[in-house]
Amino acid sequence: MKLFLIGYMGCGKSSLGRRLAHRFAIDFVDMDKAIEAEAAMTIPQIFATEGEEAFRKREREMISKLGAAEGDQIIATGGGAPCREGNLELLNSFGTTIYLKLPPDILVSRLCRNKAKRPLIAGKTDEEVAEFVSRSLGEREVYYQRASIVIDCAGRSDDYIVEHLYN
Repeated sequence: MKLFLIGYMGCGKSSLGRRLAHRFAIDFVDMDKAIEAEAAMTIPQIFATEGEEAFRKREREMISKLGAAEGDQIIATGGGAPCREGNLELLNSFGTTIYLKLPPDILVSRLCRNKAKRPLIAGKTDEEVAEFVSRSLGEREVYYQRASIVIDCAGRSDDYIVEHLYN
């Protein structure tokens, strides 16, 4: 079993993924961390030295690598991973995609607490982050909605979401 958690940055893919993996007693992989380990650079460093397109190429290669790997896994993708041509279909071919949906205001609130580690919003004011999230979430939503499962996470605890997915 491979479960791919997808959704906008800040929606809880990594934190929920760890909890889900613990509940299922299977491995958890944070795809961004796997890319960083393989590149021996942080995501911001990859963006700065190689550019976004090179990062997206690494991302697609990691989808294939993780999808083909033996064993059950919960995999938290990067927020943009399913939004590149063919990536969502590739994810779905390897397992089940789960969109963790949150409204823009909650995402903005979460993201503004730690902008520096996210290259797409680092250096932006809170107002600029809100504009960016509104625009880019609108563009990405068409991909996210094509996930195998869509979970509206607004107003739901992590425990509720984990139990909902476990059962």
